[in-house]
Amino acid sequence: MGKRGGTKHLKTVASPRSMFLERKTSVWTVKPAPGPHSAENAIPLATALRLSGFAKDKKDVKALLNANSIRIDGRVAKEGKLPIGLMDVVDVEGKNFRVLIDSKGRLELKETKNPRMKVCRVERKQRTKGGKLHITLHDGKSLFDYACSVGDSICVSLPDVKPVERIGLDAGANALIVHGKHAGKFVKIESVAPGTQTRRSEVLFTHDGTQFKTPREYVFLIKNDCI
Repeated sequence: MGKRGGTKHLKTVASPRSMFLERKTSVWTVKPAPGPHSAENAIPLATALRLSGFAKDKKDVKALLNANSIRIDGRVAKEGKLPIGLMDVVDVEGKNFRVLIDSKGRLELKETKNPRMKVCRVERKQRTKGGKLHITLHDGKSLFDYACSVGDSICVSLPDVKPVERIGLDAGANALIVHGKHAGKFVKIESVAPGTQTRRSEVLFTHDGTQFKTPREYVFLIKNDCI
């Protein structure tokens, strides 16, 4: 009999790199539900709570969710399979964390002092039928009629998602490397080399006194006041 659609289960050994899991300690793990982040770039809320020490098992996760003790980007979370991704703000019983990335490309919760702000990257721009400019951000949120370019970042307020400031890909801008061997590094951009038909656009930056280059799409522009 042929396969009928996707599976609802996920083995630990097949989990994406974004999840910080020991591959051989258990067979099964929580599979992220469809949501604002893709499965390859997200971690289920329940898994993040267990890895961070807020819950030991599924029972503890349910207790936190049923008590409305968890908020994602300022909104109450009710589903343990909800995928959380880069720059999401997680409030657990009054303690505020931001989802960042480590040197191995895995997502982790880090305490934040500014839970009312979030940096989002512009992924797409298009005109609606009414003539409005629709802007799609990396976490599925949307803005309208805001001056920006694809690849820019925008600081937005939470939970109302109002744009506060645009961060352009310019020399001197701060950035987080999110892919490749430099993943997890906070750097300052020195210059941007435009791409051609045969070569991708690259960004030049210095880290610990050494210059590096990385593809433009590996760079997530940030502002220290927003993280």
